[in-house]
Amino acid sequence: MPFGQGPSRVDTVKGLIILLGVFGLASCHASAIPSKDCVLQKIPVISTDPSRNEVYVAKRMAIEVQFRNENAPKPAEVFPDPLVTVKNLTTAKSCNIENGHGIWSSVYLDANERVLILNAYSGASDTLYFYDPKTCRKLAELDVSGKSWEISGDRIRTHQYCMGDDVTPCPSIQEFRLDNRCLAKDSKSIPIK
Repeated sequence: MPFGQGPSRVDTVKGLIILLGVFGLASCHASAIPSKDCVLQKIPVISTDPSRNEVYVAKRMAIEVQFRNENAPKPAEVFPDPLVTVKNLTTAKSCNIENGHGIWSSVYLDANERVLILNAYSGASDTLYFYDPKTCRKLAELDVSGKSWEISGDRIRTHQYCMGDDVTPCPSIQEFRLDNRCLAKDSKSIPIK
């Protein structure tokens, strides 16, 4: 190209196509990365007094979830209904989840502690309940009855015909990705009254 002349129209179009392609790849890659805010962590539940096995807590940075299992002869891994107390350790405020859903088992929190997920089962029902840990208001629920399920990062995976907790080797997996509110997109939303 001689000095003083700008790029040809063909060169300009080629440059724009390359630039758009680079931006397109960057945006595709960014959407494939799970949101750090909605990555869920399983929180271990431990006894506050192993000699009595009555009160158990699952604690993270600012949120503590408390279960009761009175008169337990040995340490418990699941907890009966109905009352679950959720404490905010920063504000010293607490609330209760009083509506019984069966036996409580697993506890999960997102990275910012905006959403608390509790697993409850009873007979043939098995459900993941999404709560606001500040108010104990139920935000959503996901029915996982009769299915193997696992929570991995910002996704909940289920399979109906697989044995055990690990659904990775299952031939067909249904996957629910968490939205920007840290709720499963295909979960049954609970209307706010």
